[in-house]
Amino acid sequence: MLSLEDFENMQSELDITTQQDVKSILKKMKEENMELIGWEVIEIPENRVYCLYNQKKNEAFDYELDEAGKLTPHYYKIKENTTVTKFLTKTIRESIKEYSF
Repeated sequence: MLSLEDFENMQSELDITTQQDVKSILKKMKEENMELIGWEVIEIPENRVYCLYNQKKNEAFDYELDEAGKLTPHYYKIKENTTVTKFLTKTIRESIKEYSF
């Protein structure tokens, strides 16, 4: 896990693409006036796919490439009790609001 609060101290351990991607996530969070406290990258299941979670707030969002190759917030929701569907959002806050565990 990578604590976003400690990113500056840990970034040298990451490859350059991951460093740039996490900086992009941090920038978006700051643009949305979100606090970094408690947020962690808990999983990178595929190249350039980031799963973030705040245990204290029980909130989550995902950040990954869209069809145009731009990093954007996403969330996943189970549809019709069986199918997991990915949704692109314009804001991290929208992803958090709609995210389903």
